[in-house]
Amino acid sequence: VSCGAAAGLAVAFGAPVGGVLFSLEEAASFWNQSLTWRIFFTSMISNFVLDVLSRYYDKNYTGLTNFSDISGIGFELAEIPVFLIVGAIGGLLGALFNYTNYHVTVYRLTWLRAKWTRVLEAIVITMFTATLLFMMAYFHPHCVPIDANTGESELAITGLCEPGSFSATAATATQTPEGIVRRIFRSKTSAFDLPTQIILWLVYSALACWTCGVGVASGVFIPSLLCGALWGLIVSSLCHMIFPGQ
Repeated sequence: VSCGAAAGLAVAFGAPVGGVLFSLEEAASFWNQSLTWRIFFTSMISNFVLDVLSRYYDKNYTGLTNFSDISGIGFELAEIPVFLIVGAIGGLLGALFNYTNYHVTVYRLTWLRAKWTRVLEAIVITMFTATLLFMMAYFHPHCVPIDANTGESELAITGLCEPGSFSATAATATQTPEGIVRRIFRSKTSAFDLPTQIILWLVYSALACWTCGVGVASGVFIPSLLCGALWGLIVSSLCHMIFPGQ
């Protein structure tokens, strides 16, 4: 069952590692090293078969992963150390996430054992999240001209901004994590300034760490993608500030 679930997600999204993480998070009732290799091998083979068949039946096939049109965008040799630093710090942040979530889980198992306390915790998290996102949009609206929107005009929420502009923070707070990741990849130029990026990253990282393991049907896969995308966006904005015009 775990191998089948991982293979299905790997084929659907073209992501073998994502299939392994999904199986770990949702499908498996236990986990060990042997099962890890079996699931990863199953995901890799299913992904390989999909790639071969797609190339045979679709002559315009360009690959399994296609977030947006990135033609003409390359990188230079001098940028590789930046990529390494981003990955290294991202690994440390992931370790911090695991460490913090471990202690949150221990506290939850120790003090929130009754069913009504788990329900109450979910309600408190929901109310806190809604309040925090509203306050974030209220105190830091980050008004952007509507012409600079990314083409998703239905998300152009005016909020406290002047007519002819929209609140990028409010538009982001009303989206799902999947929608925010999609918007980051679709944008030709970032719709978020650096303070907004940092606020969103801190807020969603903290919420993801808190909600992971709560007594509702939720996961950590998409929130991890969102936090990683925001982290990369922050580093990109810092590089543009340090090396303007590059």
